[in-house]
Amino acid sequence: MPALAATLTRSSLASLNSCFVRDGLVTDSRLNPAGIRQNRRPDGSQLSNKCSPVVVLAAGTAHRRRKWPEARPLVSGRVTRKALVLIKELKTKPPTNEDELHQRLENWVKGVRPHRRDLIDTIKEMDTADTRELLCQVMQWSLSEDWYEADARDYTKLVERFGKDGRLGEMERAFAGMEADGIAPDLISFSVKINAYGRAKEVEKAEAAWEEMRLRGITPDAKAYTTMMTVYGKAGQPDKAEQLLDAMLAAACKPSLVTLCSIITAYGLAGRPDDAQRVSDKVLTDLTPDCNTFTALSAAFGLNGRTDEAVAAFKRMVAAGLKPDDRSVARLVEAHGSMDRQLALLLGEGGEGGEGGREDEEGEERRVRGRGDGGRVVRRSS
Repeated sequence: MPALAATLTRSSLASLNSCFVRDGLVTDSRLNPAGIRQNRRPDGSQLSNKCSPVVVLAAGTAHRRRKWPEARPLVSGRVTRKALVLIKELKTKPPTNEDELHQRLENWVKGVRPHRRDLIDTIKEMDTADTRELLCQVMQWSLSEDWYEADARDYTKLVERFGKDGRLGEMERAFAGMEADGIAPDLISFSVKINAYGRAKEVEKAEAAWEEMRLRGITPDAKAYTTMMTVYGKAGQPDKAEQLLDAMLAAACKPSLVTLCSIITAYGLAGRPDDAQRVSDKVLTDLTPDCNTFTALSAAFGLNGRTDEAVAAFKRMVAAGLKPDDRSVARLVEAHGSMDRQLALLLGEGGEGGEGGREDEEGEERRVRGRGDGGRVVRRSS
């Protein structure tokens, strides 16, 4: 085969070179020391050293060669063969309506007789931004199939998906459907539901779900407590978050550093960084702070214009042997930006002739954040 290919190549080159002979060019088969073919006229006179006409032709058409786009992989991980059949059909040709989707799913069940793992692999691969709505429809269909044998995790996944999308009505119906099918919600199910209410700033509904969980005899763990504290923090109610922390400690449930960061952040957003420091000192008696803890403290002080305390928290992190990450540095930069904004407000609020003062007639102080001055305060006189 290699010899045959070489023979065909030589024949093609010879035919192509004969075309150039008719136009007054002959290609010499010998190469000069530089590796360039010497082109001669039929009378033997030498042309300038140029590439072979064959090479010139190939170079002339190279820029017109089509560049094919890189193909996206159909799946991102390992899936079963039966799952791959359904994934390929749904991704290459998405259904136009729900009836068509159900018909395809039923045909898939009749054709390959899938098992539970096959549908689970399909759901995992379709959890992307492009196929999210299709994912919810497939999950809702699967819960009604007897062969799938749905459990609490399947319903919780659907509740979580609706909650992240802000579709609280559908989330509540999915949660109620779990109980209607005789599946009791567990701690994870309630935590996901509470977190969804917290995203939507529905504090009362989150509190109702928390109380319902306690009435059913479900004991919350550190993650569940942290979830509810985060809900209070986003709603601007850090006092309730700290009360929940006290109840957590009374129940002999040890808080984690994530729990502490959630309360620090809550007090920081509420404009009470001193309380954030107080809670931190109370909890850190049994815990070793990490980079996120110091970053949360630095952000709590920085958001309220107290740059010195923010820098002090940053220095304590470095003194503890922890390496600051990008987030820690960003919070420190934001602390200086917050101080500048508050100072600008004070300058703007000062009355005529006051010490806080407005800009005088001889000059002004302007803060310039650009490439040239690196964010320094520049005084410019008129």
